[in-house]
Amino acid sequence: MESKLRAWESLRNDARQADSAIERQLNVLEGISRFGDNTSSCQFKVTGDGAASSAAQVEMAQREFNRQRNEVETSLQRFESLLETMADTARALPPESTAQNHTERFLQLAADKRRTVARLVADFKRRREWVELMPSVTNDLEAHREGEGVRFLIEEQESLRHTQRRLNTILTQVDTSREQLRGQRDAFTRMEDRAMQIALRVPLIKKVLGRIDSRRRREALILGGVIGACMLLVIFFW
Repeated sequence: MESKLRAWESLRNDARQADSAIERQLNVLEGISRFGDNTSSCQFKVTGDGAASSAAQVEMAQREFNRQRNEVETSLQRFESLLETMADTARALPPESTAQNHTERFLQLAADKRRTVARLVADFKRRREWVELMPSVTNDLEAHREGEGVRFLIEEQESLRHTQRRLNTILTQVDTSREQLRGQRDAFTRMEDRAMQIALRVPLIKKVLGRIDSRRRREALILGGVIGACMLLVIFFW
């Protein structure tokens, strides 16, 4: 009986070492499964003009993930085989022995590791699909942006053409108005010349115009004097 107990304890020590080794392998596998994460410690790159394409990174990550997964599967199979031997040995021990409870605990650890592997496989698949989808999404966005840019340029060109047409219309109207004003100025000049000629020929009209001009100058002088006096009063009483 003691020999069986010592055999079970030896198997338990081997199981502990195997559990620790599998835990380290799972940590490595988890790091590989997060290859699409910027915070992941595992980055896969290939040389070629200084950068690697997304497809090359995905393929390299897939190969590395499969290799590490195979190692974990092999270790798990050995671990489960070891646990089966432990269970057989524990059943041969007396009921009061705690070997059976410890063996069940190891079996639960093995089941948890199986679930962890399944979770990491699903997580890797999801990340791979995301990485493979990103280039097509980026291309669609670039095409959409290019289309928006072309449409914006066309709209700007149409707006500039419309503005140019409006400016041409305004300039044409300005030229027409200038010609009309020039014609009116010439007409007034001719009328003034005729009035002067008439005034020179008729002395009475010339005299009347002289009186009007004198009165205008006198009124201007009076108005200037009044304004000057008002300004002096304002300055004096300020």
